Amino acid sequence: MRENIFRGRDNKNSWHYGFVDYCPIATGFFIHEVGGTAPTMEDPCGGCYSKRFEVDSDTIGQYVREKDKKGTACYEGDIMQRYKKDGTPYKETKVVPSIEDVKTSKIVFNESLVIGNIHTPTNA
Repeated sequence: MRENIFRGRDNKNSWHYGFVDYCPIATGFFIHEVGGTAPTMEDPCGGCYSKRFEVDSDTIGQYVREKDKKGTACYEGDIMQRYKKDGTPYKETKVVPSIEDVKTSKIVFNESLVIGNIHTPTNA
C-alpha cells in the first residue's frame, strides 16, 4: 500500500506529519498526525482527532516515497545535496519536485542527503 503522508508547518514553526485536510468551518488546512481516523461526512473537520494541527498551506508537501542515503524520508520542497563517492558534495543542490515529477527529476536519492527545505530560511 502506498503511503500518502504529508508535512506542514504551523505558526510556531513546528513541523507536523500525517494526512492533510481542509476544514471549511475553520477555513484552514490541518495536518492530522498519523494514527488518526479519516474525516467523515458527519464530521468533515475531524473533531475526533486527538492531534490536529493547523498549518500554513504554502508549506504542505507530500512524502515522495523516496529516502535519502541516511534513510530520511523526502518530501516535496526538500533541498537535496548529492555527494561523490569520496564524500565531497557536488556544487549544485536540487529541490524535490511534486510526487508526479520525482521519477524524471534526476535526483539520485541514495547518493544525496536532505539538507533543508524551501520553507525554512538557511539563516534561521
